[in-house]
Amino acid sequence: MSEEAVALAERVEHPLSLAFALFIAGVVHLLRGELDRTRERAEEAVGLAERLGFPMYLGVGRVLRGRARVESGEGEAGIAEMQQAMGDLAQIGTGLGAPQILCALAEGLRKVGRHDDALGALGLGLAQAEQQGQHYYDAELHRLRAEILLDVDGNAVEEAEALFGQSLEIARRQEAKTFELRAATSLARLWQRQGKRDAARALLAPLYAWFTEGFDTRDLKEAKALLAELR
Repeated sequence: MSEEAVALAERVEHPLSLAFALFIAGVVHLLRGELDRTRERAEEAVGLAERLGFPMYLGVGRVLRGRARVESGEGEAGIAEMQQAMGDLAQIGTGLGAPQILCALAEGLRKVGRHDDALGALGLGLAQAEQQGQHYYDAELHRLRAEILLDVDGNAVEEAEALFGQSLEIARRQEAKTFELRAATSLARLWQRQGKRDAARALLAPLYAWFTEGFDTRDLKEAKALLAELR
């Protein structure tokens, strides 16, 4: 559907709609774990926004591009681009999508080993979600916080387990199946390390079985691999 949106915007020659469609397509690829495609769509959105003067789409496009750059090995440069873009977005007064943007920044900071900064970004993301009433990314903010806490201290099991539980509860309440799968995979992996293999499989297997497509995406591949280890 995101590809159809881009094609339609191109066909009717409506540049603002095209900028929006390119941005959303980049987000879709990011959520699917396809960082190369994320960068391609981000580059297109940035180029269009620079040519025609769309500051919001220039900002969010650069956030996406920066996130993809981190994954491709341009760690600090990608982080710097994301932070500059976030500053530009703040200057024009848009907070749209701030929790998701801050979560993406935290993921990038984690990738380059800046765990304290990543936790700070997540805390700000949750604060922005509360302030703006944008709670659609709460599950991921909690899940990623738990993962980073475990990175820093492998013994932070109780706090991490509670955060994974919160993430699961939020995702279930919002019927956000991809976020529910991520939280379940993270919690099942923790339980696996604790020797709770049966509980881990009982949590993850029915959720994985719920999906009927998308098996080539990162999240479902990771869940399948973990289930194979839990047999």
